[in-house]
Amino acid sequence: MLRSWMLAAAVAAALAAPAAQAWGPDGHRITGALAAKLIKGTRAEREVAALLKPGETLESIANWADCARGTLCGPQSEEMQAFVAAFPRHTSFHFSSLPFQHTHYADGGVGTHPDDIVQTLKRCVAVLQGQDGPFSKRQALLLLVHLVGDLHQPFHVAAPYMSPDGQYVDPQREADIDSIKVFPTLGTNNFQIEEKLVTSLLGDNRAINEDADTPPPPPGRERLHRPFHSFWDGTVVKYAMKRSSSRSPDDYAQQLLAGQGAVAPLGMAPAAAIVNWADASIVAARQALQGVQILRGERRTSRKGEVYYNWYVEVAADYPVTASTMAKTQLNAAGQHLAALLQGLWPNA
Repeated sequence: MLRSWMLAAAVAAALAAPAAQAWGPDGHRITGALAAKLIKGTRAEREVAALLKPGETLESIANWADCARGTLCGPQSEEMQAFVAAFPRHTSFHFSSLPFQHTHYADGGVGTHPDDIVQTLKRCVAVLQGQDGPFSKRQALLLLVHLVGDLHQPFHVAAPYMSPDGQYVDPQREADIDSIKVFPTLGTNNFQIEEKLVTSLLGDNRAINEDADTPPPPPGRERLHRPFHSFWDGTVVKYAMKRSSSRSPDDYAQQLLAGQGAVAPLGMAPAAAIVNWADASIVAARQALQGVQILRGERRTSRKGEVYYNWYVEVAADYPVTASTMAKTQLNAAGQHLAALLQGLWPNA
């Protein structure tokens, strides 16, 4: 059952590609900032503060789980190093890989894994509820804040699987994903979109348009393409902020907050709510693939001998506006859901 998951991990390692990161730093900070504003003055705010260090906020720790994965935030802290040593598979906490044609996250289904994003979030909730689990309460909070954001990036939940001739495939069993007739796209990391689209949307200032999980090209070499996953992680968020004239993630969160009422209660057990949010992201992944045209596939072989494909894609002219509007919706939902989850864990007396 784990064949496609193991294959995806092996191919990613062979490519020496950086780990995918949902929304990039700005998107996660927006989620944390919005949730912090929504729980202000509640018991949840006090319980969260008790698990944070002086000076930390939900916004400032929203990227902690990504910072622990490498040097995104500079040298790793001792706390991060201890976390990585204790959880060597922590990178798998951030995603699942359901076929985008599916409608429901089911435990043990195609593209799921015992350490995937849904299962990890369930463990975080259990720990924060006082149950035994693998994490400390602080670790559970640090992961929960980040992974709720990840859960709302569509391609961290569902993604295409492809045939060698560039057709979408809907695998019904893990064994179908054999890298002969059916190939994973690693959360659309193997979809490649032209870099000039990013420049046209955000300008030619690398400090502005660089996504944190896409390293700059070597000196003297122009990047021609970037992973479509990276485009969604960072570019659509930056473009949404640009369209709203936001000066910072906190400013964008404040704009999202305007006109909103009280946080809607979960109305169900936290574990059930997490699955519902995953299901909604599958729908969003289908929507995010509308307007995407596959131009050609390029067969490649990794240094370890695994065969994989890159598929070069282009998007419709109105896609950036549509995608940034979707990102706004997903980020707003992430902040609302994080606040609801925290208040569900620590309701007011």
